[in-house]
Amino acid sequence: GSTTDPGTTTNNGGSSDVDETMYLGYGDLKTMGDSTCGYVDVPSDWVDFYEAGGIEAAEATCQMASPDASAIITMCVFDNGMTAYDYASALYDTMLADSEATDVKTAQVKIGGYDAYQVYATYGTGYLITYSFEAEDGKLHYVAVEMPDSMATIVFNIEGTYRLTE
Repeated sequence: GSTTDPGTTTNNGGSSDVDETMYLGYGDLKTMGDSTCGYVDVPSDWVDFYEAGGIEAAEATCQMASPDASAIITMCVFDNGMTAYDYASALYDTMLADSEATDVKTAQVKIGGYDAYQVYATYGTGYLITYSFEAEDGKLHYVAVEMPDSMATIVFNIEGTYRLTE
């Protein structure tokens, strides 16, 4: 059982506390992702990123990063019968148990038009923001944004640019 209910907290009418000023100062954008994980718009200098060992149990994973890898976006698809709510609950419990995570919060938000459970926390000088939702493909989708505090005012508008089709 989970120690929390990620579906009960809503911040600022459904958006997170993070300032989502879209790409301020980043210039040109490009689309990254694929037809399984979905697509998101990122600064044009971003590159494909591969995490050693991948994401456990994911059917598919797409990752992209800033040139210095200080910011990373991970998109995963799971076809394991787990609901977005259950996955978000597990993420919340994991973040609460992590001694490096502080100010762990939840919200219900929209990402690309999908109702999502958001779980986010501060990690040292940065943030981890996660979204869990179910799409029309019948699968659990997970999107995570890891970024340094220096990007706090220029967080990518993931919620506005995510989509399943290019």
